[in-house]
Amino acid sequence: MLLKLSNQALKALDILQQNGYEAYFVGGVVRDYFLGIESTDIDIATNASIENIVKVFDKYKIIRYKKGKTVGVIIEHKYFEISTYDGNDIITDLSNRDFKVNAMAYHPLKGLLDPFGGIEEIKNKMLSTIKKSDEVINKDAIRILRAIRFECCLGFTIEADFLIAMRKNKELLSLLNKERLVKEINYILLSSHPGTYIQKYADIFFQIWPRLSLTYGFDQHTKWHHLDVFNHIMSVVDNVKPNLVLRLAALFHDIEKPMTFSLDSLGNGHFYEHYIYSAKTAKNILTDFKYHKKIIDRVYNLILYHDRPLEANKKCILRFLHDFKANDLDLYFDLKRADIKSQNPNLIGRLEQIDKIESYTYELLASDAVYSLKQLKISGDDLKKLGIEKENIAKLLDELLNLVIEEKLENNYQELLKFCEQKLIKN
Repeated sequence: MLLKLSNQALKALDILQQNGYEAYFVGGVVRDYFLGIESTDIDIATNASIENIVKVFDKYKIIRYKKGKTVGVIIEHKYFEISTYDGNDIITDLSNRDFKVNAMAYHPLKGLLDPFGGIEEIKNKMLSTIKKSDEVINKDAIRILRAIRFECCLGFTIEADFLIAMRKNKELLSLLNKERLVKEINYILLSSHPGTYIQKYADIFFQIWPRLSLTYGFDQHTKWHHLDVFNHIMSVVDNVKPNLVLRLAALFHDIEKPMTFSLDSLGNGHFYEHYIYSAKTAKNILTDFKYHKKIIDRVYNLILYHDRPLEANKKCILRFLHDFKANDLDLYFDLKRADIKSQNPNLIGRLEQIDKIESYTYELLASDAVYSLKQLKISGDDLKKLGIEKENIAKLLDELLNLVIEEKLENNYQELLKFCEQKLIKN
């Protein structure tokens, strides 16, 4: 075999060898070669200690972690993780890895090391461990999520013993650093049918998102829904396109329905303002998991407005654009469609209305229809020059925008100025 590796990766290996150390490419980069997919995850295992790894790469940027036997090294803008052997030699190191498919090593001159049958496992699409399942998970519980990721992203079958151990030891996930969970969660969420696998392993995912467990089996008592809250959410997750912001919004969009539930005198269920509470909960969860602020804000916005009633009406759409802004509209309408597809199938006809609303929204945007303060032909500075007090400027600008949206004023500087002058005289 001839594994294609970047010049920077080969340079990292060469630096270790020139300093008298043994080194191999291990893990994902070797596995992915046999899966026929390009790997961006380049790991190197060596008999050099952490201190010596840092020493030989002193000319490069080093990222040291609080725990473990791994350091990050950046060579010419390429990032690699270099680990000291988990054991006395490479074979022992491989024996201590999670799955057989990850227990292979490669050296450009020495070739492939596959002491535990990793290639055969890949051919059979089977995921099994070298050591006992409980021991593997207790060493690092992230392997529970990694196994699910291999199943939903790569189509592997998880061996029965490991499946049992996953559920037996699922509580260990709550003890892990949440930032470590995020990498595996994101892989899963971006797979083709993440909702299906979150359903399948619901008990495991409830360890990660305990609040989500409250939606399980929760009857909505409404004609609009034929599924309980949890299964509705999972259907929406599967029906939106594979975009991380969108999948996260789908995952949490109805998470607070149980908390906001009420029954009217006719036995109909209501979830007043569930979108507000769900948006806040999503923000708290994503903040706790240390997602980037831009992702958190976008998810929050999608959830906050996902249930807003819309009509193909100019004033209605402009008010929505004023509140939601024009960013992520494609994601917003995708979420709206997925929400409808995951509701009572007898009401699927509402999709046509969403299509009309989306089309009309983009028509209004193309026509430069006014929906935001920055589009007004008059500014706060103009009002200040008129003698409007500073504390009243924002309120007056909002009033002007509202009148323009209502088509009671034209977005024309002279007309807007005249209105303000008259208002100043009256006051």
